[in-house]
Amino acid sequence: MMRFLLLPLVLVVSGCDGASQSAPNRSAAIVFDGYDAAFPLAPPEAYQRKEDRLMVERDPEATPCLSRNADGQTESRPTDQCFVMLDQARFSGVWLDAYEASMFFPDVRELPAFSKFEEGWWVNRNFDGGPALDPARPHVYRIEFIGRRTRHAGMYGHLGTARHEVYADRILSIDEIPYPENWAEAE
Repeated sequence: MMRFLLLPLVLVVSGCDGASQSAPNRSAAIVFDGYDAAFPLAPPEAYQRKEDRLMVERDPEATPCLSRNADGQTESRPTDQCFVMLDQARFSGVWLDAYEASMFFPDVRELPAFSKFEEGWWVNRNFDGGPALDPARPHVYRIEFIGRRTRHAGMYGHLGTARHEVYADRILSIDEIPYPENWAEAE
């Protein structure tokens, strides 16, 4: 059964100390500036640990994969330690690398139209050999890598804007291509 929940996007997750927390979002839709998408909530079988699966079975609104650190602050486990991942595979496509938008579009040679943004997978930047993040402007790359993707669709990445998350474990090739002018406003 595929479940969806639509809510206007007003989502701020912060701890008692005011620091932003990263947590797997389970129940928000993305609605902003002409882009909207309702993503399916990750099913219980998407989680690696039995206690996380049971938590979601009991309460679909629960937020699994959280723990307390030595200072008593809540932390989320990394995606590949929380969710079931597919085995390593070879991926090629286009990567949009921008501040708060790290999206990979598989099997394409050019950045898709903004209306196709929801088809991208969040790229976990936990790899060596890639470009440094440039918060001043977005970059677009043709990329080929060996990596792992989440098995089940859910809400991954910044504000849960991606249906899947992918880890680029080893970059095979990467070439910058032009960022389309007015890309987000083009449609």
